[in-house]
Amino acid sequence: MMLYRHMVRDSSWIEREASSGKSLYHDDDIVIVLKEHHEEGDFRRLHVLTFVTTKHQNILSVRDLNESHLPLLISMYNQTTVVLMNLFHIHPKELRCFVHYVPSVFRFHLHFCCTEMIGPNMMIGRAIQFHDIINNISVKPDYYQIVNMTYSLRSDDELFYCFE
Repeated sequence: MMLYRHMVRDSSWIEREASSGKSLYHDDDIVIVLKEHHEEGDFRRLHVLTFVTTKHQNILSVRDLNESHLPLLISMYNQTTVVLMNLFHIHPKELRCFVHYVPSVFRFHLHFCCTEMIGPNMMIGRAIQFHDIINNISVKPDYYQIVNMTYSLRSDDELFYCFE
């Protein structure tokens, strides 16, 4: 994992988004930012990220999650769906929520996309569905600390060359 960390992006921009008013929403626990812009009324390309704040900076990826994080995770999901409903009139049933493993930013975050949006980073081997995370932790509180996880790499991924 240390090999990978030097390739991921810095997360300091998240607080700058919140303090500059560019975030869709922020509080003491989360910052919601718009990643992909969309044309007026067309939300098929909508992509929103919900990050934990520095208050929870010990949560870097799904590997750090356990049962103590369930209330925070559920709050992240609920707050984001409320924001998206209020701002864009998108019902939670029209959203896909997932995390990447391994992440591109080592600050835990959820991805929210419209169900119509399909991309390579949303596929098996790149994404873990939010409700699966909740279920896995509910069944086995330390699930993500003990389970073997696979990760798909594209041949043009910088990390791919580290394993050749």
